[in-house]
Amino acid sequence: MSVSDIERGLVARYIYRILEREEITLRAIRHILGWLKERSVALNLPLPKPLVKVIGNMYTPKFSSDKLLHSYQEHREEILEMLDRAARETVPPEPMLTNVKMLTKELDLPDAAWKIACLIACYNRYEYVEYLCDAVVEVAGPVARAMALMTGENNRTVEQLMSPLGEVIASGLVQVREDGEQISGLSGRYGIPWRVDLCLDQHYESFQELRQAFLGKPCVSGLKTDDYNHVATDRDMMINLLRGVLNRKVTGINILLYGPPGSGKTELTKVAAQAASMALYSAG
Repeated sequence: MSVSDIERGLVARYIYRILEREEITLRAIRHILGWLKERSVALNLPLPKPLVKVIGNMYTPKFSSDKLLHSYQEHREEILEMLDRAARETVPPEPMLTNVKMLTKELDLPDAAWKIACLIACYNRYEYVEYLCDAVVEVAGPVARAMALMTGENNRTVEQLMSPLGEVIASGLVQVREDGEQISGLSGRYGIPWRVDLCLDQHYESFQELRQAFLGKPCVSGLKTDDYNHVATDRDMMINLLRGVLNRKVTGINILLYGPPGSGKTELTKVAAQAASMALYSAG
């Protein structure tokens, strides 16, 4: 079974990043090369014949780790060149890639964040990327380390960004499940919120158009500030607080409104946002 050019390019790019790392173990090299050999025809990513012969003996008495290492080192540059060429000559996963970059930029996340988010999105879209990710997790140890290998980022950087208190999780772009054993999927640790994920494969002219696709239009109230004169102190405090947040470009603020159903809490948030010249979106 053949795969799409996009998927072929993704697999080539991820394996290139893995094999490019100097610290990768012989066990991981053996596992990844064996994985690629079994799928080289479907992916059109042929390994050098002498190396294929050595890998073919992997589960026989003829196999030798020293022979594998020697053959791999002899053909390493050839393999990397083949993978790099395949990655560059295939089209990227658009419009998903552009949309993810747009989101991470607007969320003011580090450059590594878009690579991580793309890996998670590709895991759930391309079977061979999923299979490769699972294979890397099997030999690379923790999920974060596997993600670092496949994105070409520093292990510590990925660990910090993807911890429950890290920037990527705090931004809401990615959700975390502590007991996940794989990178994503049904038994995975990370996932992109469904409402955002549904929008990643659509073309948008701007971030505003993308934002509207998953948040809807801003909430607008037909009421005025004078309609809340009976709680003028609280109303004015909210408006002034929001204005201060906007002027200082603070990334977030929490305001808790308490009251019985029907007392006008939702409308008050709309009125306060309008008075502070802010766009208010409802996040379910």
